[in-house]
Amino acid sequence: MTLILFNFEIVLRTANFPMEIFLTMGDDYVGNDEIGSKCHQKRMKFELSIPDKFRRDMYISLAKLEIGRSCIVYAKLKGV
Repeated sequence: MTLILFNFEIVLRTANFPMEIFLTMGDDYVGNDEIGSKCHQKRMKFELSIPDKFRRDMYISLAKLEIGRSCIVYAKLKGV
């Protein structure tokens, strides 16, 4: 992924949980609110069961691999 930020300096790249991973495990939540809710609960249980630092580091690592439901970029103006 190419990211162009004119006059900005990237401070942090991170991501969030790749919900699509459930599809690879056979949990097809697309158009199925019941399965979608169960997948969401599994994600929440997972995130709440690991230490905050581990979770942050994991999502930073996933962003480097361009994996995640959303990519999140924190940037600031250059020279500020």
